[in-house]
Amino acid sequence: MVASWVWHAALAITGFAVNMWLGVVAVVLLTQSVAIPLRFRGQRRPKPMIAGVTEAMCLLLVFIAAIIICPHLA
Repeated sequence: MVASWVWHAALAITGFAVNMWLGVVAVVLLTQSVAIPLRFRGQRRPKPMIAGVTEAMCLLLVFIAAIIICPHLA
């Protein structure tokens, strides 16, 4: 879990170095990577379907944002 937080924090730092909006997207992903484990701490684990759908939606939003922000990457 800590490795995920470190990875997303590094992604946010790199994103802000490249483009402010990429940094914002990375911060949203960092928030998601922190919020979901903390939300289910001390409870039963979330169903894999919930985790998968959440990840899929986040990845889709990041993909769309990256194309809008950096069309030269598409």
